[in-house]
Amino acid sequence: MFRLAAAILAVVIFAQLSASQREAVDTYRAALVALEARKAGATLEGLFGSARDVKHALLESADNASALEALTPEAFAQLQRDLRGLAVNREETLTVEPDAGFFLRLAEQFGTAADRRFFSAYKATYPDSVWAVYIEQQTDYSGCTAFGSGKLVETWRLWSQVERQLPGQYHDYAHGEWLKVSHELATSTCACGDRSSVERELQQYLDGFPDAPGRSAIALRLRDLKEGRSNIRLQCISG
Repeated sequence: MFRLAAAILAVVIFAQLSASQREAVDTYRAALVALEARKAGATLEGLFGSARDVKHALLESADNASALEALTPEAFAQLQRDLRGLAVNREETLTVEPDAGFFLRLAEQFGTAADRRFFSAYKATYPDSVWAVYIEQQTDYSGCTAFGSGKLVETWRLWSQVERQLPGQYHDYAHGEWLKVSHELATSTCACGDRSSVERELQQYLDGFPDAPGRSAIALRLRDLKEGRSNIRLQCISG
C-alpha cells in the first residue's frame, strides 16, 4: 500500500513538471543509483553535473514562478525525498544545492583521489551546503562579506590549488568557485566588519599572492579605502 501511494505521488509530481525538468530529475536519480551500484562509467563528477542541471531546471521560471514554487505541498515533500543528496528548500528563499557532506561521503566511499580533493574543498567552502564560508548570513536570502576573517584569502588559495591540482577534472566547477571568491574580494560593497578588518583582508591577499591576476584592482580598492574614497559599506546590514 505504501509503495502504491508513493508511486501515485511520483506520477503526480512528474505531471507538475515540464519534460525537461522531469528529465533532469530522472538523470540525477539514475546517476546516483549507478554510482552507488559501482556501475561502469558512473562518476561522481558526472553526478555533480547532474545535480547542477536539476538546480537550473527546478529554478527555471515560467509565468513568474519556478517549478519548485508551483508544486503542491505534497508533491514538494516527495520531491525532497526523491532528490537524495540535494538540499531543496522553498521557504523564504529557493534552494537546490548539492549537500556538501553527502557528496563528500560519496567521494570517500566510491570516489577517486580527485573526487575526495574536490569535495573536501567544496565542504570547506560550503559547510552548510548553501552559504559560502566567507559570507555571513543575515537574512534568509542575503549576507555580508566576512572581510577580516581570513576566509576570503583562504578560500581563494584553496580553489587556486584545486584548479592546478585537478587540471583534467572538475575544472569548470573549481574555476567557478575561484571566480566567485575573486569577485567577492574585488567588488563586494557590504562588509560585516569595520575598516581595519577590510584593510587587513585585502592586504593579506596582496601579500600572499604577488603575481595573482586582478591584483592591481585589489590594490586600488585598498588605497581608496585608506584614503576615504571607498564605496564599501562598513558594518553593513544586507538586504
